[in-house]
Amino acid sequence: MAHKLPEERYLRFAGYEKSISGGSFKWELTLEGKYARLEVQNALLKAENELLKKIRFAERGQCKG
Repeated sequence: MAHKLPEERYLRFAGYEKSISGGSFKWELTLEGKYARLEVQNALLKAENELLKKIRFAERGQCKG
């Protein structure tokens, strides 16, 4: 007798869940993974904002001089 998988089963791996249903696989971020991704995205946006401020400041300095 073959072993049957439950209709829905989740495997966790590095912040991702793998949903197994009907023979198809779908990777989804866990809540912890989503939070970690948002923290990284926020840090990148802050760094980008600081870089743009420096560029604008430098451009204004060149126009005046």
